[in-house]
Amino acid sequence: MYEVKYWLGWPFIKTQAGVLGSNRRRRQQTENQLNQQRKLLQLLDTGAPGCALGVENIQISNLAINEVNAWIDEQDNANRATVHLRRFLRAGLAKGAQELGWQVELPPTEMTIISEKNSITPDGFIQLAQLRNQIKAFEERLVNQPNNPSVSLTYGQLLFSATVFGGLADSKAMLQLPYAKEKIRHYKDYVWIDLFTDDYPKHIHADRGLRRWFPDPVSLILLTRLPELPQGYEDKSKLRRWLNQALAQFIYSLSGDVLGRTTYKEQQALIRHWLATVSVYHHTVLPPYLVRHCTGESSSTAWPESVWLRVLKQQALLLSSADKSYGLTLDEPEPTISPVALTINDNKKNLIFTGVRTALYKSSQTTEPSLKTLLERLGKLKAEAVQASPLLYCLIDWVKKRLRKTEIRRSTAYQQLTSLGKTLLSTFDEAELLSLTAEDFQAGYETILESTPSAITRQNKADLLRRFHAHASNLLQLAPIKLSYADEVFFALPDANTFTETEYQLLYQFLKAQKDTSPITHAQLIVLILGYRCGLRISEIRHLQLDDLQYPGMLEILPTERLEQLGRYAATLLIRGDQFNKLKSKNSRRQLPLNILMSSKERVELLNYHQAQRVKVGKRKVQGKFIFSEDNGKTPMDFTELQRNLHEQMRQLTGDPDLRFHHLRHSFASHALQASHNLTEPLQLPAHWQGHMLQGTSRKHLHQISNYVGHSSGNVTLQHYTHNLDCIVRDLLWPHSFDHRKTGFGEKQRYRGSLDVALCVQSLLDISADNLRQHNRQYGGKILGWLPQRLKLQPAIDPKQWRPYSETLAKLVAGTSNKSRDLRDFSFENWCDFLQRWSQSHSGDELIEMYKLDDTNTRAQVTLLSGLLKARTRFNNSRLKQPRKIFNTQVTTSSHYFIIRPPRYKLERDIAAQTYKNSLRLLQSAQNGELAKTALEYFYDNYRHWNKSVICRHDPGNRPKLQTLEQLLRKVLPNDKVHVWQERNPAVHRYPMIGKLQIVTVDKQKPRDGAVFGLLLAYFRAVLGT
Repeated sequence: MYEVKYWLGWPFIKTQAGVLGSNRRRRQQTENQLNQQRKLLQLLDTGAPGCALGVENIQISNLAINEVNAWIDEQDNANRATVHLRRFLRAGLAKGAQELGWQVELPPTEMTIISEKNSITPDGFIQLAQLRNQIKAFEERLVNQPNNPSVSLTYGQLLFSATVFGGLADSKAMLQLPYAKEKIRHYKDYVWIDLFTDDYPKHIHADRGLRRWFPDPVSLILLTRLPELPQGYEDKSKLRRWLNQALAQFIYSLSGDVLGRTTYKEQQALIRHWLATVSVYHHTVLPPYLVRHCTGESSSTAWPESVWLRVLKQQALLLSSADKSYGLTLDEPEPTISPVALTINDNKKNLIFTGVRTALYKSSQTTEPSLKTLLERLGKLKAEAVQASPLLYCLIDWVKKRLRKTEIRRSTAYQQLTSLGKTLLSTFDEAELLSLTAEDFQAGYETILESTPSAITRQNKADLLRRFHAHASNLLQLAPIKLSYADEVFFALPDANTFTETEYQLLYQFLKAQKDTSPITHAQLIVLILGYRCGLRISEIRHLQLDDLQYPGMLEILPTERLEQLGRYAATLLIRGDQFNKLKSKNSRRQLPLNILMSSKERVELLNYHQAQRVKVGKRKVQGKFIFSEDNGKTPMDFTELQRNLHEQMRQLTGDPDLRFHHLRHSFASHALQASHNLTEPLQLPAHWQGHMLQGTSRKHLHQISNYVGHSSGNVTLQHYTHNLDCIVRDLLWPHSFDHRKTGFGEKQRYRGSLDVALCVQSLLDISADNLRQHNRQYGGKILGWLPQRLKLQPAIDPKQWRPYSETLAKLVAGTSNKSRDLRDFSFENWCDFLQRWSQSHSGDELIEMYKLDDTNTRAQVTLLSGLLKARTRFNNSRLKQPRKIFNTQVTTSSHYFIIRPPRYKLERDIAAQTYKNSLRLLQSAQNGELAKTALEYFYDNYRHWNKSVICRHDPGNRPKLQTLEQLLRKVLPNDKVHVWQERNPAVHRYPMIGKLQIVTVDKQKPRDGAVFGLLLAYFRAVLGT
């Protein structure tokens, strides 16, 4: 369409066809860039009318171009807008000046130096011949070792071996090698060294995630024989200079030359050139993303050592006494973030900031507010912030502007404002804001970034600060700055953990055996399957709808004979957003093939649960109904209790107090990446993946995993969710340098040098060939199976710290409550659904089966509840509403035989839920339990449903009870949604000691049934026993 609306001289990007795989990703990228180009032209056309349509002989001022450049500065760096937009602008203006006679001063050319798109360059292949000669000379030197080599040559020999054969091509990791001798650990045929940990000397620390290097046999022997580092190299620059010199000296010695007097820059150039050749060499063995990991260009972090040992040992870690209470205690909700401590102690500013956060906040139980509502809320707060806080005024205006243009969603606006608002308001003194120089802002922003622990978060926050300052400088005329935050490489703090296949199967069988005890436990089983087998986020699982799970008969209530055939059905799962939850990004919308990801038994469990929820919904339409719900599918289930229970069970089973549900997503990505390389260790893979998951090292296989987890790029998956890259590097380099088997395909064999590892190990250990073969036969042909014991290395695992999973599972089963479930175990949502179904003629037997209730206890409780509901007043009126006879098969259907029903409107139900939960908390407290029960009993005795009021009795006998009720209402009612109205009869009235109390909903200005329903439920729980 742009060919008709805009001048054809503007170099618009061309869209590409395709809806799948890489074609779909390219099409989405081009559509985003095309939209940005149109926005740029609309802005430019405002300052220079006619330029978008190609009008001849117009004059475009520098002011108009500067406005466009300022707009470009505010764009997100993620889509490289600041590059392609400037090129688009300059190319169009140049063509307009040439063909249409525009009078314009062209902006400077935008030049970008591309780091290195293809590491396998022709020059690199030419240098491979030289590297092969060096490898051959390296082997000869190991076989015929020189007498008394110098310390620098010994270090250079280790650096050469670790880089070429061990895959340690990271310059910052090389600095830690001299201190790694005491950190060698081993278990079975795995030998490793943890790099970038806190126990290394401070002067060689690096902002890197944990890396676990697996040395090859030759590098391992050389490392154990490494002499002490000479004195005087406690400085990072001096150590780097000496190691580079040692490596360069050794490289020269392999060709028979001697390193002469060279400058440090010449040595650096030599090392960089040699490392580039080694990178080409590694590309003939490893896929590009693993080569990037070897060179330190990836921010992926390895598992902590306790997790790694749990993967190897396949046992649970024995918690210390300090950890036990932490690991077995239910998660507490996150504390409410108090308003930021401002430089100027201004209460009004404090209230405005809290108001902005409240305006953008949305709980999981409410629908997304409309854009109009958000803009109205922010508009009022922006007007209040004009005088109170210039920075807060700019923040609100910045967020509001991007919301109006639909550049960000509400959740993103809330996250960014919370992230920046606290730090900005506490960093700068707003009384002197307009007088601050560019250097002052630069120093303040650097302080903010330095206090951010995660490097990835620092990078994102730096981009936000740059865009915000560009907006604030235009709005308040602040000093402009060019903020660029450039770490050498960004690394995230470790959040690496995993849940192994063995642990999953144990927990799966445990929950499967317990699923009939309660609906929560059954839901836990299904949530575990979806989280571990599909890598879904907890929010995506919670908001799955019935029509998202697609299989033959999904819209029907299947008969028994078809339920038995569910294992034969092909099924897919659609992940999409809804009114309660917006997806994290548009790439999060995806369709998952359950026949590949799940076993047939797991798929049957999921489809059976889906059918059970379909029965609850009944014959109504399933559209918009949630799979996990407690109110006929209308709203999603509250996962708080479910997630806490699942966390507790995972931690008890594994002994890992840090394990949480989101790590199931990490586990899926790590297992899938290992499966794509057709590797069977160290992670145990599910049997049903064999032959179904794509296997290979190309981008296609990596993007398949990214599509499964809903990422836009494979780099996101590799850097944040896969933690076994070092293990894959080890296994792929093993046949190349460890077992000295030839690898590669076709012409690649010509460019790879060979190393006889067995001969090198034999020479280094000074043993015979027969002795070496005998050791290899005993350990399955693996040199590293016996070499650690020969070198007397420290074992990694203390048997006293581990215990079999059978013991932790037995404790988990023993800790499971075998108490029968009854009405006292109901949540608020359960009560609403139960009472609703009771009023709809569901029989008692159906409800007992549906909610997994104990038959005897439930019948006695329903009888007691019926007596409470049909109690009469002294005027022979029903105190509440008359109940149905739940266990009577001859049920009358008269209209006046109804129990109390849950509130129909969402606002009233929210009021009821909050009132009920607050009341229950008071009932369960030792200090206020009896007082709360007295107040609820008075409420029940004196509430009248026909006028929604409570009779207030001021006589001496009832006055204390009424006062207790008033105190209870002040504590349990949501004061922002309801208020209490109370009136007493005048003295001349017939009953002067009588009055009336009503709970009025603020929005409706009349008494409604929300708070009343919550109080009545609380009284029922008090009678049944809390």
